[in-house]
Amino acid sequence: MIQLHPIHVRFALPEDDALARQRAEAALSGESPNGNHAARLILPDGGLYAEAGKVDFTDSSVDPQTGTVRARAVFPNPERRIRPGQFVRVRLQTQTLPQALVVPERAIATDQRGEAVYVIDDEGTAHRRSVGLGPSVAQGRVIGDGLSAGARIVVDGLVSVRDGTAVQAEPLQTAASGSVGGDS
Repeated sequence: MIQLHPIHVRFALPEDDALARQRAEAALSGESPNGNHAARLILPDGGLYAEAGKVDFTDSSVDPQTGTVRARAVFPNPERRIRPGQFVRVRLQTQTLPQALVVPERAIATDQRGEAVYVIDDEGTAHRRSVGLGPSVAQGRVIGDGLSAGARIVVDGLVSVRDGTAVQAEPLQTAASGSVGGDS
């Protein structure tokens, strides 16, 4: 007998993603500070499944053959849109960063000194600024420290930019024709 509503979705968390595993386990025990522990499904066509689910199990050990930790989430499936054996991806919300500063991944330079962005001053000169990186999100990369909100940064053309380079800044346009706050 197979139950379709609700449906259980089994997935694996990478061993090296210990922080996500810890937060998932905290979500199960109700210890997480923000109280939002939703799991979402990404369907084979890339669309987002309308119903949110909840993680109800994470294994206590790492599978030595795959280097992953088994987990399970339960999703409502009233229209029986999700079927047993179907391939889906699971997205876990493990943390909410309401005041996060996010920059496009391509704006981050990496060299022997670490990660940095190039900040444009009022005279149009780019200056290297070391930054601490946070998690990757759909819009880009969270900057943990080293950058202030409202700073103008170089997004495109990093290959030719050095500390002290004069740049011609233009607002960055997103696909939705809105600006993201950085300059290129």
